[in-house]
Amino acid sequence: MTLRMFADVMKDVTATGVHTRTAIGNERRRRRFEPTIKRGLPPGGRTLKPMDSERSHVPFPWNSGALATLRPDQVPRFLGALTDPHLLPVRDVKLSSLTAVQNRVDTAKTKAWATGNIVSDKLPVVVKLNGEHVIADGHHRLAGAWLRGDDTARVHVLDLHPVTNAMKRSNATWSTPLDVRKMEPDRQLIFGWASVVEKAGVPVIDSQGDIIPVHELEEAAYDFVLHSRQHGDMHNQVGVGRLVESMVFTVEKQAALGINLGMVAWWTGFRVDSPECWAAHKRGDRPEFSIGGQAIPIIT
Repeated sequence: MTLRMFADVMKDVTATGVHTRTAIGNERRRRRFEPTIKRGLPPGGRTLKPMDSERSHVPFPWNSGALATLRPDQVPRFLGALTDPHLLPVRDVKLSSLTAVQNRVDTAKTKAWATGNIVSDKLPVVVKLNGEHVIADGHHRLAGAWLRGDDTARVHVLDLHPVTNAMKRSNATWSTPLDVRKMEPDRQLIFGWASVVEKAGVPVIDSQGDIIPVHELEEAAYDFVLHSRQHGDMHNQVGVGRLVESMVFTVEKQAALGINLGMVAWWTGFRVDSPECWAAHKRGDRPEFSIGGQAIPIIT
């Protein structure tokens, strides 16, 4: 069976003593709220529904628990979207497709956005999560666009690719243990192969009967460096260390470097910040690396 890895669903590169499978988790619980304003009103005929003298109901359906469904591996990407929205693609989205995470807006501020009394080059941020376009930043700008009579808005979009129920039913977890090859005690650094996917040109079949194509490993490694960089402990605790080194040694890269390792593999290094985890490394209780996450299995 071939594993087509979803790079952005990778949970962590963790230190382990005993190889354990990663758990996918429980079904998410979400509450859905009805719109507080009817949509589809003609331009110029839209009004906000007052909540009190200063605030109005947000003119979109709202789901106060939407962000509570973020998995630990998605949180760094979500926070990155708020910190560096300019790195995200820009899209035009329908205002009728948006879901708010707050049920109110400042009435005066929203009207100021609608009339152009407030202007900014900064675009709102929308996250595609669980099939919804969730407003992560820019409730007042988007409510102002709605009040002005617009039907679409230009926003930055982050697609978090949630795990589907089909993936959960498939029990498509994967994790691979490999020895920690090098330690530098003075600097609390550890190094080793996070994954080996080919040896002597032959795909490696892991203990679960799966193989990981080279290009999928590359995509997963790049996404991990871009959006996570977290070192975990036994797939239970994330954030005990930080990535300091990463290299996927493909055949092409090895040829360019003038080396031949006889395998295709992903090399990583981490600074261990947690005193407890570092103590476990020094005791020899964490002799392995293990990558873990979720994937869609493809029968080949």
